[in-house]
Amino acid sequence: MLGWGGVLALVSEDDRKIIGFIIGRQVGEEAEILNLAVIQAKRRRGEGGALLKAAMDEFRARHVSRVFLEVRESNQRGTTFYAKHGFLQSGKTGRLLP
Repeated sequence: MLGWGGVLALVSEDDRKIIGFIIGRQVGEEAEILNLAVIQAKRRRGEGGALLKAAMDEFRARHVSRVFLEVRESNQRGTTFYAKHGFLQSGKTGRLLP
């Protein structure tokens, strides 16, 4: 996947160990967050937000106008996290940032 065009992959490290990552892909002026994960011990400390911000900054630099992602309806923490970072609900499970 990392060899595909338009793919963005970032990691967060602590003491030279990966503690989180974000993967997204761009197609034209739109992008999609495919996966964001932070190890349990480092959650709720800003790592996920920092990864998301870095990805959004890179997408903006690539002239992306909208970023999509999907969150399971049962994932209340994920829904709350993305809403906190400016994502709006579009449909039952989709999210987008205009």
